[in-house]
Amino acid sequence: MGKKVFMNLLSYRHQGLREFPEEIRQTPNITNLNLSDNQIERIPAWIATLKNLQVLYLNNNQITNIDKLCALPHLEVLQLNNNQISRIPESIRGLTNLKRLYINNNLLVEVPTALGELTQLNQLLLAKNQLIDLPDTIGKLINLTSLNLFDNRLEQLPDTIGNLTQLTYLQLGFNCLVRLPHTLECLQALTHLEVFSNQLHTLPGLAHLQNLKKLNVGDNYLSCIEQLPTSLTEVSIYHNPLKAIDSGLTSYIENKGDNKFEYLYVDTQQVQRLNIDPQVLGKTLKVVDLANKKASALDLNYMPMELRQKWQIIGEWT
Repeated sequence: MGKKVFMNLLSYRHQGLREFPEEIRQTPNITNLNLSDNQIERIPAWIATLKNLQVLYLNNNQITNIDKLCALPHLEVLQLNNNQISRIPESIRGLTNLKRLYINNNLLVEVPTALGELTQLNQLLLAKNQLIDLPDTIGKLINLTSLNLFDNRLEQLPDTIGNLTQLTYLQLGFNCLVRLPHTLECLQALTHLEVFSNQLHTLPGLAHLQNLKKLNVGDNYLSCIEQLPTSLTEVSIYHNPLKAIDSGLTSYIENKGDNKFEYLYVDTQQVQRLNIDPQVLGKTLKVVDLANKKASALDLNYMPMELRQKWQIIGEWT
């Protein structure tokens, strides 16, 4: 078998495995185990004997049940991307040392309240699942710095999300959110906020988020955007029926002399409706023509791939 051994690390990537190799049981002191990119369906009960395991990669397999992983008390990193997991067990509360949990692109429909007991978590990635809501206990994850909920079915967020005061990255794109909680303004450490492709008609006040650098609110139903922080360097507002935008933002862009502002991304209709002057904004203005499904190839690089595909935008070299 083509395993690779590095000190206390075992790697069995791309081995065509359908189950955990029995030989792993002979190395109870391993701390890192990589079984990604196989065809594993089941996690064996004997995994509980690997008491020293700290890092476990099981990406790109066919796993459906992860209950047995909850008997690994020293686990700090758990990656389960691209499997067939439909449930996170309540027993996950036993992973008290877990710092990074990745379960992107699975079949999750809910998050258990017990997840809130993993207070050491700093990265939680649950993108591309079928989540409709989050438990209030999400607010107990006070050490969380990165939360990715991209491409789910979320209709609302609990107010307790405002307790995540260490959060720097919040990805909420491609959901069904109709509102954002007012407690969002408590996320003072936030640098990236992505809420594109939702059903938002209004935004909470964001002016207090003085560390916010990137804001993408494109593809919503916003008629007005106000109270934006002057810390912003990247702003995307395309595909919103905007009648007004924070005048302080455009003034800030026009007068910013240190070249730290990167771009304001709009669509051609907004340019006309909001009286945006391309000559004044210069290279900081990025424009997409949604009616004709095109944008300059350079501007297109600043748009999420999922939106390019949704709108079938073609990049043009000029």
